[in-house]
Amino acid sequence: MMIYTLFGAMALAAPTDFSKAEVIVSGEPTVRCAPFDGQRWCQSVGRFDVPVADVAKVLEDPSKFPTVFPRVTTADPLSEDVLHIVLDMPFPLSNRDYVAKFDVTESNGSKVISWSAVTHPKAPRPAGVRLTKAAGSWTLTPDGTGTKMTYVWNGELGGGLPAWIHRRAWTLQGTEILGWIDDALAGRKAAAAAME
Repeated sequence: MMIYTLFGAMALAAPTDFSKAEVIVSGEPTVRCAPFDGQRWCQSVGRFDVPVADVAKVLEDPSKFPTVFPRVTTADPLSEDVLHIVLDMPFPLSNRDYVAKFDVTESNGSKVISWSAVTHPKAPRPAGVRLTKAAGSWTLTPDGTGTKMTYVWNGELGGGLPAWIHRRAWTLQGTEILGWIDDALAGRKAAAAAME
């Protein structure tokens, strides 16, 4: 709590109930979006055939995000749990960046990796459009021998973009992120097999 006060976090509360949200992608993953408290939030749900601990290893160190997520060009630590992250957006969008505090919590075999935008005295100048309301979470829940992942994020894109771009961006984000995590898990599995 002290870090939030010290660095001036926006502390946006992510919604938990997406049952009445619009489905913009059906299947696996399923992507839903809806307005909550004046913000557009999205949720993507998928499943991985590995335990929660394996998925968590891919996500618990945000400084390694550039090796997991191709759109993350840099993830520079500003302090122990605050990072400056730069996103390479698809043409014609300019880059986006955000400064966020990351937190990991664990309960009953589930893990939640969450983040929320903060201000930080060491933050560099914006690398394009600064996402001042960036926030979200990955909730990893045991599902048989695998893991159910619920990914929630604030859909703010900044820059006054038309509505059709928002919908396309949310669709891409909700599917790409889970796909890239799946690729990272496959890479870890292949590397472990090669060492045997």
